[in-house]
Amino acid sequence: MIKRTIYTFLVFVGIILGASAFITAQSKWKSLFNGKDLSGWEIFVGPTEKDGKPLGLNNDPLSLFTITELDGEKVLRISGEINASIATRKEFENYHLTMEFKWGEKVFTRFNSGILYHSYGDFGVGLG
Repeated sequence: MIKRTIYTFLVFVGIILGASAFITAQSKWKSLFNGKDLSGWEIFVGPTEKDGKPLGLNNDPLSLFTITELDGEKVLRISGEINASIATRKEFENYHLTMEFKWGEKVFTRFNSGILYHSYGDFGVGLG
């Protein structure tokens, strides 16, 4: 009887410790922004004219994506002047996406805005 109680207790403790380790491993936060620059990211810039050719991958002469300081924090600023996208170089799965955003004062009615996540495929396909 004592052996059975001890065995049951050890199994119970093992389950609790295993679950705790799993939860801890799952809750480790990984920031995609290093707080300095856009290393680890790909930028695709669309055409500057309505029927023009896209500027392409990692060719951002207009500095559409820049790192700036806001309220003492480094943040990503997106000018929105023309259609462009930014994506991580790494792939992720089973994730929670958390972010803060702030709309600017300029409005470009020609373009849309939003977040496309959990996507795949070639850059620029959706830019027409």
